[in-house]
Amino acid sequence: MGEFIAGIIFEIVGQVIFTLVGYLLGYPGAALRWFISRTWKSQKSFQAFVDDGNLLNGLVFILACGLLIFGLYQLGNLKVFS
Repeated sequence: MGEFIAGIIFEIVGQVIFTLVGYLLGYPGAALRWFISRTWKSQKSFQAFVDDGNLLNGLVFILACGLLIFGLYQLGNLKVFS
């Protein structure tokens, strides 16, 4: 009985974390996609990017953060700033 309750609690906590992370990363990812599309003179609204889904927007945001961290790391390896 205890394992059953622990499994239910684990699933509930997992869904809550997945939802929160989706919303926390989804909107910045949508904003990034919207900003990039505006540079190409797209008329697609911000709400349309939000409606594309949190998973896609979250992945775009995670990729952008990874590229930013990698770029800053490479910039730090240059001997210009030392």
